[in-house]
Amino acid sequence: MSMNSGFEKFQPTLTQDQVEGYLLYWSRKGYRVVYGREPLVNGWTVFFKPMCMVGIRPGQCPGYWSVHVGHLLRSIGAIGTLEELKQYFETACASQEISLEALPSQHHTTAEEPLTFWIKLKSMIGSAQITAIWDPFLTSESIANLRDLKGLGCNFSKNLRLLTSSTGSLSKNFVDKFNFEMGIATELRYGQKKHVRVIFLNDGRCISPDFSLNKEQLGTISVVETAPKLALFELEWKTANPAI
Repeated sequence: MSMNSGFEKFQPTLTQDQVEGYLLYWSRKGYRVVYGREPLVNGWTVFFKPMCMVGIRPGQCPGYWSVHVGHLLRSIGAIGTLEELKQYFETACASQEISLEALPSQHHTTAEEPLTFWIKLKSMIGSAQITAIWDPFLTSESIANLRDLKGLGCNFSKNLRLLTSSTGSLSKNFVDKFNFEMGIATELRYGQKKHVRVIFLNDGRCISPDFSLNKEQLGTISVVETAPKLALFELEWKTANPAI
């Protein structure tokens, strides 16, 4: 009698298309998904935050895949179905204290991907509202970019505050047009020229691009500590001159 009599035979069903489809979910959330990074030269690596990564690559046996975790991307097991991929991937995230609902805390940007910059910024903002922006070089182009950000699904506070400096070329007239089109009551003030570019959200987070919102450049968009930035903003806002 065969040793396998009466037992179920496992057949792997996980395809590369299913793997890439699952990874696309994380990419659309805003996380970097890279193919070919060491040591997964024939697989994919998802970057959640510094030293926190989850990867997947083809396994040693046909039809199987290997899930990897941590900054060393050590293997935590072989999988053969889409359900196992989800279970192992979520277990890998939990082992690094990565929330499955969390949004990315940093994105790298480049001028060669100008549209991607706004998509990445929107992915970090999520469903939160932008309540204030502090950027010393706001221009009419910046306002046009904010309008396009709205088109990507971004939300703005009804009482949005914009703090810039006279160095920028943003006028109250242009902001009034923005308000009319957006149906909000943005207030524009001119303060001192300072090297700060931050976006405050109504969920308590603060996002900081490396550069002004009038032009996409090489750099990063990062979530930074809110309290000190907000305290400085409020002090500057009180002494800034309202646009007339």
